[in-house]
Amino acid sequence: MKMAYLTEEKNLPKQTKMNCARRLKDSSFRTKTMKGPRLLGSLWTLAIMMCIIGAAWIPRTVSFAPSSVKHFYLTSSPPERLGSAKHLSTRLFEQTRVNNEGNSRSPIENLNLLQKQNPSAPPGWLRTKFPKFPWKQVPNWLTYARCAAIPILMWAFYLPGRHILTSSIFAAASLTDYLDGYLARRWDASSKFGSFLDPVADKLMVSTALILLSGRYGMYLAIPASIILARELAVSALREWMAQIGARDTVKVGWQGKCKTALTMVALTILLAVPSNVPSTAADLVRLLLPAGLSLTYAATVLTMTSGWVYFAAAAPYLMETAKSDETS
Repeated sequence: MKMAYLTEEKNLPKQTKMNCARRLKDSSFRTKTMKGPRLLGSLWTLAIMMCIIGAAWIPRTVSFAPSSVKHFYLTSSPPERLGSAKHLSTRLFEQTRVNNEGNSRSPIENLNLLQKQNPSAPPGWLRTKFPKFPWKQVPNWLTYARCAAIPILMWAFYLPGRHILTSSIFAAASLTDYLDGYLARRWDASSKFGSFLDPVADKLMVSTALILLSGRYGMYLAIPASIILARELAVSALREWMAQIGARDTVKVGWQGKCKTALTMVALTILLAVPSNVPSTAADLVRLLLPAGLSLTYAATVLTMTSGWVYFAAAAPYLMETAKSDETS
């Protein structure tokens, strides 16, 4: 059979042999040049199939927004922790989707209502571990603890060699100032009494520390202490008057006041850590802490005056209007 094929190939005309060779060459070229595109096509098809399989396998949750928003959100995140803010927001949108007809409340009002309906939501997993514990009273308890720390601070201040203890008490009380506000916002546990007592406790604690340290350092601290205390009294009186005319939000606490409070507490913590009777072994510590504490106190004084000016500038139109009305009457 092979010999017959070779004989027939020899008997073919020359032109036919050339045509066969050219076709064979073209076929080989196409085979070599199509390897790359075929490989890319196969990879592309595999990627599309993996995406389709993954999309069908990953669990998805659809959260519908209120009627004012004409779209919905599609997420593929894992289920949220029960009682978390994300879980509450998902429930909020689902509730809005189901009961959207005749609902005129805003999304924030719906979220607040949902938190009140679900008392176990604010503390999250802690409430599941200790369900009978009054978690919403914790921010107020921290404020009470800050008030109770004031006489303990005065007692420790006059103990010889207890400067580290005094500074630690003041630092722990200052930390509760941040912690009670954070927990009240996080757990939706704000109360009118807590809103009143929290700034009062801050002012009492800072004023007590300033008076105690002024007796130790004299005029170096008495001057900034007088400025800080005068500003606190003036701003407190201004807020009380603005509350009477129904414009208390005009002089609400801003970032200047928060920075002032934080800087003052840090400065007083450092100054309380300086020993009163300096032994030779603590001389280097005093040379380091005392200038740092006094510098931060003066910086806090400047920030105190700046924040006070901001509050009075915001209340100036109301003050001028009241003064003009008093003159005309």
